[in-house]
Amino acid sequence: MCLLQKKPATQQLQHNNMVLSGTLSAVLLCSLSLCLRGTETVDVDQNALARIISKLQKEYCPKQGDQFAVAINVPARYCSAGSNLDDGSFLKNDKPDAAKRDMNGVNKLYQGKELIGASRKSGNKKGFFHSEYLLLREPDPEHSPMKNLLNKNKDGCVIFYTYNSPCIGTCLYEEGDSNILDALYIFTGHQGPKAFVYNRIFKRDRTNYDLKEYLKKINEVPLYRCYPVHKPDHSPMPGHSRDRDRSPQPGHSHDRDRSRSPLSRSSDSDPYECHACIRLGEVAEQCIDINV
Repeated sequence: MCLLQKKPATQQLQHNNMVLSGTLSAVLLCSLSLCLRGTETVDVDQNALARIISKLQKEYCPKQGDQFAVAINVPARYCSAGSNLDDGSFLKNDKPDAAKRDMNGVNKLYQGKELIGASRKSGNKKGFFHSEYLLLREPDPEHSPMKNLLNKNKDGCVIFYTYNSPCIGTCLYEEGDSNILDALYIFTGHQGPKAFVYNRIFKRDRTNYDLKEYLKKINEVPLYRCYPVHKPDHSPMPGHSRDRDRSPQPGHSHDRDRSRSPLSRSSDSDPYECHACIRLGEVAEQCIDINV
């Protein structure tokens, strides 16, 4: 017959404390791991982002020069370095003609497989609904086209693109009923790469000295500005001598010629470059430059 030897009370207490300590440590480590995993973000490669924005602007703009907004949720590989948008699978189920037709239609709204888009819509009392509002808050953030798009691929690359920067008077006005800031929380739980992007500075905000402070309010999702950059061709015209360029005629200015030439200005058909707007709480100068 075997008798179990009972541990002294002090030893049993030490043993229990060690087990409890180990259990608490495991719980804390697991909790920390979950917390870190929940806040982990994946950056969008800026060169890949530039290619995507260029494609969206050139192919999905419903009317050249007019305000519109689109958002995509695509496989994350498209937002990584060296991505290829011409493999035939990028937005293959969202044809540009169909998207533009709906954005120009009565509802000014397109809701596709991996892309949604909107242009400005007339309203009864409010004058009109901004394109950003239609995607983010209509009828409310939890049931908006943007929320539905986010739900389709939890790990996909999500990009919200608006041609003009969100306006200070409506979209970024926190006290207004039509602001988009109250809807940006829907991006926080998304695990894949994500970006909020604009191209031009909204014309009414170009001389507003508070623009920097308002842009800082877009803090639920990384903010970028992507715009076309003209790459001048310095090769001489056939039969044209560079030597003659070095000695202009009196009263003749090459600088004035370049400023008048349409080739010297950036257009939406030029290659794009992107800049992260918020770094260490400050707004990058490229993101408020009204000359691009």
